[in-house]
Amino acid sequence: MPLVSVIIANYNHAPYLDRAIRSLLDQTWPHMEVIVVDDNSTDATPEILRKYEGEPRVRVLCQENQGLARTRNNGIAIARGEYIGFLDADDYFAPEKIEKQVLVLQNNPEYDWVYCDMQQVHPDGSFFDDYSIGKARPIVRGDILPSLLIGGYFPPHVALVRRSLLEEVGVFTPDLDGHADYDLWMRAAARGKQVYYLDERLAYYTRQPGSMSTDWDHMSETRLAALTRLAEQFPGPLARSLETLFRHVVGLTGAANSLSEALRSAEEEKREENPPPPPPPERSPEEEENARLYREEVVRRRRITRSLVWKIATPFFKLERAIWARRRQKKR
Repeated sequence: MPLVSVIIANYNHAPYLDRAIRSLLDQTWPHMEVIVVDDNSTDATPEILRKYEGEPRVRVLCQENQGLARTRNNGIAIARGEYIGFLDADDYFAPEKIEKQVLVLQNNPEYDWVYCDMQQVHPDGSFFDDYSIGKARPIVRGDILPSLLIGGYFPPHVALVRRSLLEEVGVFTPDLDGHADYDLWMRAAARGKQVYYLDERLAYYTRQPGSMSTDWDHMSETRLAALTRLAEQFPGPLARSLETLFRHVVGLTGAANSLSEALRSAEEEKREENPPPPPPPERSPEEEENARLYREEVVRRRRITRSLVWKIATPFFKLERAIWARRRQKKR
């Protein structure tokens, strides 16, 4: 039975740390190793960790403050498991998460890692929304580099990876803290590592006000840096993925145009088939309401399509500017 190592990165999350550790010890997969790496917390973290001093499945590493990426990397360095997962201290797992993901990897050797759906929650534990990873992108299985290029769409704790993937691809890049996981997944995909999507909500993600993910300047800067690194290290896979995205954009634009044309044609045919008698009768309240809902639906669909096209295109405009800027710097 393979050992699974899960690394908990903790910094001043004492109110949630016990829940995170318990969610791992309560896993239905029995062969677990829990590695808590504390990044020099100043809260009640030591008191929480003392509760697990006699628990053989829990290992604790305390360090000077080094940031999130290095904290995870230090956990990877001492992990003994064949499979490795990650968990931030304010998040937690469903009891069957690890078992289901291990079975996927054991039964499907062609996949190098697996990730699952998640449920977002408020700090008090109440559900945040119905966001679904499986519905966030058109491609969520196999080669997901095109989907990742649109932007990160899942947190790292939904994933379970083979140790061999990290040995080949590398670990988290420290200077990309906010997007270190995003960078890792893109490098894995660019190297041809295939991923399996498990369409079950087996992980819980706490939306914390003031967290790193809400620092928009930092997140924008690190995301652009990750994309620039990808362009420099993997130009071939990037070009192929851009071509895939281009086909999706063209398809979406064509679908939007076709929808608009179909709606116009339907309106014209309706007018031709049912010319209004003079004087035109007033619409009933029910007809007025149906017409209003119809117009709102048309506007909503157009906005969704335009928003998605813009969301896909914007990162590449920024990436192109960054690459040209770097080339000009090298020429100097």
